[in-house]
Amino acid sequence: MAALEFAGEPGVDNVTRSCSAGKATLQVRVLGSFAVLRHQTRLPFPRSKKTRALLAYLAVTARAHSRDRLCSIFWPVPDDPRAALRWSLSRLRPLVDERDCRRIIADRESVSIDLTLVNVDLLSLRSIARNGLDAIATDALRKAAEALEGDFLEGLELPDCLEFQSWCTGEREAARRLRVRLLAALVGRLEGVPDQALPHARALSRPRHASSTAARQRPRARGGGAISARAAPSR
Repeated sequence: MAALEFAGEPGVDNVTRSCSAGKATLQVRVLGSFAVLRHQTRLPFPRSKKTRALLAYLAVTARAHSRDRLCSIFWPVPDDPRAALRWSLSRLRPLVDERDCRRIIADRESVSIDLTLVNVDLLSLRSIARNGLDAIATDALRKAAEALEGDFLEGLELPDCLEFQSWCTGEREAARRLRVRLLAALVGRLEGVPDQALPHARALSRPRHASSTAARQRPRARGGGAISARAAPSR
């Protein structure tokens, strides 16, 4: 899936700051199977699931977190969680940093990721939704809804990290609600073109998205009758 394009730290030298201008070179996809791409090429992940989960958490929350906080989320054990965090960061730097652009920003107290020139698919979708759906082109709405077909961080589970799992659950529910908004907007916009509206109405009627609001948003045929996703013949 192509990147969704709808719309400093003290002591960092001028070479590092050059990453603040230009077009996004790194794509972080958290919808569906987690992936990181540089110039459209998928990069190999570290084997550690916690290291991958840490990257996703930093990218989606898009802010600095204290080391103690990250340790409590990902390494809630009495061993040496700070050493585990340092190890994970050492594996993430080759993945997301570039020669002229350092993205993992860490000091003794906190860790963050610089999202300059980074496209995070979920954040892009949330940004366009905040600006209002009415102004978005229909094709862009379709692409956005398609991007949300996959669950948030699909397949990435850390059953021993309850706080991370709880966060994932919340993000998954929020992403599903956003998809409902997008599908409902498409159904309403395509009300006069039933054949085009029907696939989106069907998507809304599935158990994952079914709601009374969705039912009210189903398009009407030119003759005035509501299109029934259940009764309509398969195509």
